[in-house]
Order: sequence, then C-alpha cells, then structure tokens
Amino acid sequence: MASVKFEGVHKVYPNGYVGVEDFNLTIGDGEFMIFVGPSGCGKSTTMRMVAGLEDISRGTITIGEKVVNTVPPRDRDIAMVFQDYALYPHMSVRENLSLGLRLRKTPKAEIHERVTQAATVLGLDTYMDRKPRELSGGQRQRVALGRAIVRRPQVFLFDEPLSNLDPKLRTGMRVEIKRLHRSLASTMIYVTHDQLEAMTLGDRIVVINHGKIQQVGRPIDVYNKPQNIFTAGFIGSPPMNFFTLTLHREDGALFLRSENFSLKLSEDHPIAHTLSKPFVGSPRLTAGIRAEHLKIARTQSATPSIHAQVEVVEPAAPEVFLYLKSGDASFVMRDDSLLEPVVSPGQTLGVYSEPENIHLFDGNGERLT
Repeated sequence: MASVKFEGVHKVYPNGYVGVEDFNLTIGDGEFMIFVGPSGCGKSTTMRMVAGLEDISRGTITIGEKVVNTVPPRDRDIAMVFQDYALYPHMSVRENLSLGLRLRKTPKAEIHERVTQAATVLGLDTYMDRKPRELSGGQRQRVALGRAIVRRPQVFLFDEPLSNLDPKLRTGMRVEIKRLHRSLASTMIYVTHDQLEAMTLGDRIVVINHGKIQQVGRPIDVYNKPQNIFTAGFIGSPPMNFFTLTLHREDGALFLRSENFSLKLSEDHPIAHTLSKPFVGSPRLTAGIRAEHLKIARTQSATPSIHAQVEVVEPAAPEVFLYLKSGDASFVMRDDSLLEPVVSPGQTLGVYSEPENIHLFDGNGERLT
C-alpha cells in the first residue's frame, strides 16, 4: 500500500489542448478515492498518468515516497482494471489469474497461494477450470479484479470497470468492490462518470471538469454543500434545480425574487448575514434547490415560494417525481408521500422549500457560504 500525491500536474497535448490543469491532490495510504466527472473531463487521463500510460507535461506524481514521472509502467507497482475485461479466451480462470505471476517467474507455491486467496475473496472457487465464454459478465469482471489482486500492488487503478454490465450486475459488483477494499485495505483510485458509483463507493470523491478539480470531499459533504454550480448540478439525481433571482432589500429585510419566486431571508439565516452588506442595485444570484427539498404547500403555515404548473407526473414507487414549470423556469420535485390527494398534469401548485435547504451561488457560480 502507498499514498499517491499530485503536485501541480498538467497534461498538455502537442496540439495545445489542455487535458489536465494544475492538479493538486493527496490520496491517503489505504484510501478509496473516486474521480468523477463528465466524459472528456480529464479523469481517465489523470489515472493514466498515474499508471505511466500518459506522459506528464508538468508537475510531479509520487507513489509512496517515489516520484514516478519517468518510471516505466511495469516498475510502478500498480494494477489496473479496465472497462474491457481483457481476458484470454483460450485460458481457464485459473490460468488467467496466474498469468502475470508466471510471466514474472514467481515461485509455483506462491502463485498457488495468491491465486487461491484471490479466488476465495471473489467467490471464484467453483469456476477455476472454466473458460471466459462460460462465465457471466459479472463473473468475468471478478476474474479481471482477481488478476489485479494477485499482483498485490501498492495501488489499484479502476477505469470505468462496470460500464459494460447491466444495472443489476453493476449493483452487485459495487458491493464486491467495496468488500474487496475493506478486505485488502489497499489504496484504490476509481474513475467513473456514474455519480451513483461515486457516491456509494468512495471514501472521498474528486469532482473534475475541463481538467480541473472542482471539489474534493466525502460524498455526503459534496452532496450537501457543493462549492459551485457545476458540482451542484452534476452530483445528485435528479440534478439540482436552479433559479435565477435578484436580491432586494425592502424595509430593512432581504428578499430573493424572480417572476414567480419570493423568499424572505430571516435575520439569523447564515446567508442573510453574508448578503447584508451594502450593495448597489439588485444583484443577480442563482438559487439551487434539490428535488427532495421542494414541498407542496398543503397547509396555511407552509407559505409557497413558487407557484408552478404540473407538466409531467412520473411514478417511481415509493416516490413520485413532479416536473413543473413556473414562468421560464422548469424544475423537478420528489414527493415521498405518494401524493394523496393525487396530483395531475395541468394542475397549479404552491411549492416551497425551507430556507436552510436553499443553496446560493454568486455571479461566478461559486457558493456564497
């Protein structure tokens, strides 16, 4: 096991395209770190630089105590699991698991020990004499994981390893990988564009966009307190709703308003303190509200912040998603109460959110508090 450290890492291609820019991050010894972001954001490029499959344009990458910028991939003591299983079809599971060790001329007794241990951990004991064509997709991916395990590397690298599996198998393999990390206590870096994988697997996640780190933190912290609009919109399903508002001061009180949105900020609200400084005109802000934090105003005490028309009702038991429109703003809310009474398309609703569940971002898209 080993830590992995990025210091000012850049990747610039010959045509001038910047794939990764000023990447600074320390991954702890034994930590499970997730790189998450949209396609083309630089997450796989960053992993490939750790593996030595991409040259580093500037900066340093350290594995353990060793700077590996110019170290050949085979000497970095890492193991990589790809989206493609890359198994040898003519070899049995046992032969696929042991091939790397045999090529390194590892003693037979040690090969047997490592292969047996990996097969036990991954539940492959009864499949050892089968060929890949006789296995399911999940079993093939477990063989690919086992081939990495027998190496006993300092660092495991996973590059979208579950992308080729159907949803049920993906769920099962997420559990397998989580169990594997707990069993091995190894340093793991996992690349995915799937935020569900990111939120359920990692000790911490790194949100990446356009080759830059947007936010690093525990999954729940990133979800609850996104540092910018990109992270707020990328992490969460459905994505966070956004409303463009203007800030007004009236009779000493602060209001956030748009065409169909009005919210008074109490004096003790943390955002109210930030925004209470003198300002000129009516600053434009972006309010973000997650679907589960929007509620239907069913009682007199629940004052609507938004009046909206229901466009689509999407049952997804035990939840129901409502797609609504208010002026130019389209948004979605999640109702866990099974909507009694039933809500229908075309109906107008009063919708509100508690002030503490409203995220505010400035004109540059950065979080205000």
